[in-house]
This record gives sequence, structure tokens and C-alpha cells, in this order.
Amino acid sequence: MRTKDVRKWMIERGIRPVDLKRRAEVSFPSVSMTIAGQRRNPDVLRVLRELGCPEEFLGIRVAA
Repeated sequence: MRTKDVRKWMIERGIRPVDLKRRAEVSFPSVSMTIAGQRRNPDVLRVLRELGCPEEFLGIRVAA
């Protein structure tokens, strides 16, 4: 995961970690650790994708 890019993307769109927490219905540590690249919570990643975060920022391989 490209942590700095994800954080910058979130800031530019006014998306806060608590917004991800609520939408993904997970704990705050799960959000924080996923954004930091220490964990890959599928619910947090799903919400980031739904909100339009580029998949390359998330380390998700895009099928050719």
C-alpha cells in the first residue's frame, strides 16, 4: 500500500479515518493499521475502493 498517497488522497477529499470506520463497520485500529500498511482489512479496502481511491494506491492489482 502506498500509505502517503492514500493519506493525501483522503485529505484532498475530506475523508477522515472515522468516516472509513463508520462505513466499513470496523474498529478504528483496523482502519489505522490498514492505512499504515500494517494490515489489509478487506472491509476498509472495499470502502476505499467504493469512495474512488485508486487501486494502485491500495496495492491491488488491476487485471489487464
